[in-house]
Amino acid sequence: MKDYLIDVRVKNNRLMKRILDAGFESVPDFCRKTGFNSATVYQCLRLKQSVYDKKFNLRSFPKRLAEYFLCEPTDLFPEEVWYEELKQNSVKFEASSHEIQSITNQARSGIDGLEHLIDMEKAGTDLMRCFGKNENADVRTLKSRKQMADVIRMRFYEDMKLHEIGKIMGVSIDRVRQIEQKALRIMRHPDRSEKWREAL
Repeated sequence: MKDYLIDVRVKNNRLMKRILDAGFESVPDFCRKTGFNSATVYQCLRLKQSVYDKKFNLRSFPKRLAEYFLCEPTDLFPEEVWYEELKQNSVKFEASSHEIQSITNQARSGIDGLEHLIDMEKAGTDLMRCFGKNENADVRTLKSRKQMADVIRMRFYEDMKLHEIGKIMGVSIDRVRQIEQKALRIMRHPDRSEKWREAL
């Protein structure tokens, strides 16, 4: 068994580039300022929505995006998803530390799309370490740490909104906000900030 699990995710770079080139800082910033539905934008970014439906009619959301960016809908999507959404947009494989170094060097040399090489579950484990490492902690404390790590991972690694996280975790938006604020307070504490930097 190798030490690392690599999770490579394929995203719609055409749409992402248009969003960033238009001066938006991020996808949430784009959705907030334009009124586009964030869940549907993320579907398009994950290539989980095609340009045309099964009857070859242009779907309304790609059409709206194209109207906003003053281009053709097909300019915003790779040709492979014009008529059918991508069935699988990620692949996972195990790698040794030597293989990780090789992949990282290739990414720095100009291979696109390899910025999220380490699986988010591993990132979540590293984040949990930032919130404390007491091996004798009770179940309630461990659950709290996991919740904080999950919220931080989904908010800042996956750019998810509070209501999306709440739906996944089965809690209210206010509860997600509380967990996030507590996690950020802990991460800012001088004793923990070094661990947080190491996890990143």
